[in-house]
Amino acid sequence: MCHKRKIDKIYEKDGTIVLPFHFLDNRGPEFDTGPDQDIVGREERKIRTKKEETAMNVLETISNRRSHRAYKADQIPEETLKQILTAGLESPSARNHQPWHFSVLQNAELIQEIHDEAARVMGKQGSPRFSDPDFQIFYHAPTVIFIFGEKDFSWTQVDCGIAVENMALAAEGLGIGSVILGLPKPAFMGEKAEKLKQKLQCPEGYDFVIALALGFATDTKEAHEQREEKISRIG
Repeated sequence: MCHKRKIDKIYEKDGTIVLPFHFLDNRGPEFDTGPDQDIVGREERKIRTKKEETAMNVLETISNRRSHRAYKADQIPEETLKQILTAGLESPSARNHQPWHFSVLQNAELIQEIHDEAARVMGKQGSPRFSDPDFQIFYHAPTVIFIFGEKDFSWTQVDCGIAVENMALAAEGLGIGSVILGLPKPAFMGEKAEKLKQKLQCPEGYDFVIALALGFATDTKEAHEQREEKISRIG
């Protein structure tokens, strides 16, 4: 007697093919031959293809991301901004502590004020970049996300770095240009630091870590050279 079991349905759970079976005879492992087995093969191939396409899209987004330093004045869509911020909130963090706060700024006057204060503070240190009247640390992007982090958490810098990259990649995938910025930091080290933090609704006990400028990019650039010597393989 052939021991057979019939497939009732097929579904995917946590990325794994799950096959519930109705056993016609529990004394053997053989599958029914025929249409049911064909369904399994088709569904497995379909799911495998979908995962391969998703992986390829992620890798292409990483490869295509650039640091853009010229933008249109047009504001980015609100729904797109929400998706980028969600990507930041979904970032992993040490002990899931999430030591960040994102302040979204689209007020051009306040963006310029933060630039001016950073330039003033850096000017005291003799930085030549701020001597150029056309230079702005935000490159006139219409949206800037300021990432503030908890002062007293050991992994704040790392976690905020992960979050800003998540948002930069999300922006790239959504057709929005970006550049990750550390240059605003001096603005939060000078005389106006507390005033600017208040304007950006920075929580108590947090400090500026990094920023992300967003907009429709008008520049292009080649990918940077990959330096294979930066990789060591042991074992």
